[in-house]
Amino acid sequence: MVCSQKEVLEAARKAGPESPIVYVFTPSFATDELRQQIVDAQAETKLWIAHGNPATAEEQGTLARAWRGAIARLASETGLRENAASARVFQSGGSECSAQT
Repeated sequence: MVCSQKEVLEAARKAGPESPIVYVFTPSFATDELRQQIVDAQAETKLWIAHGNPATAEEQGTLARAWRGAIARLASETGLRENAASARVFQSGGSECSAQT
């Protein structure tokens, strides 16, 4: 569901402090790029499973694709971590929970 931080906070406030629900807002920066990285990583995994480990020079293209897939997976994981790190968490009632390090 796509909504603004203000809408998330309003929903948390409306639920009231007795509700057990926690509301999380994550900014949707680079969502199209992140989505494409995830799709690429999944496609590469399927290709790797279908073709196995390259054993000959002719299969070097498969190895190159595997490396690109690994890089895409790393990029998507990094993007997910960055997005999660910028999340804002609100308790029902509207109080923001802050991470303590």
